[in-house]
Amino acid sequence: MNKQHFTLIELLMAIAIIVILAAIAIPVTTSAIKKAETAKAQAEMTTLVNALKNYETTYGLLPLKCFTEGSDDKTLKDDDAYEKLIRILQGENLEISSKKMNPRKIAFLEVQGNTQGEFTDPWGNNYAILIDTTGDGKIKVADDDWPHGLDKPSNGILHKDIVIWSKGADGDSDDDADDDKNADNVFSIPVLWDKANGTWSPETH
Repeated sequence: MNKQHFTLIELLMAIAIIVILAAIAIPVTTSAIKKAETAKAQAEMTTLVNALKNYETTYGLLPLKCFTEGSDDKTLKDDDAYEKLIRILQGENLEISSKKMNPRKIAFLEVQGNTQGEFTDPWGNNYAILIDTTGDGKIKVADDDWPHGLDKPSNGILHKDIVIWSKGADGDSDDDADDDKNADNVFSIPVLWDKANGTWSPETH
């Protein structure tokens, strides 16, 4: 029986083919994973928006005590306040500023895999919440509270009552409009990436 042996050249050619196929497959796989994680983040943000709106329907107002007191709309970025908000939405009747926040102990937010007080994006970070605390259906905040990477409308107003955003896979963002850290940010509202300016723009101002 004749035995066939691979020559060194054939072996090198086989290795080269494998390397080329891997070079093609890895970016495709990475892109698919990134899209899946972004889609999951958007779905989770929708779930959180709905939980807040259901709370509002039940109690007649949003759980504003978790946010900084004041006459202006606010962004919830403080980890401790965020944890309290999530616990309230999960059904705990926490008391904040002498107010019982969920006296009927209704679970507005039920997501498999998140422990009590936790609701993180696919990369393990808390979401930031921008909210209309004045009840006029518009969000207008100072630049320091504006979501990084989101183009601010010329009038400085978003006609939304809740906007949620994530810093994305890198877990980082910057208030410089054209910072690359903002390219992977994810928002609960429809946005379009403006590559020329390096910002996300709301589809409607």
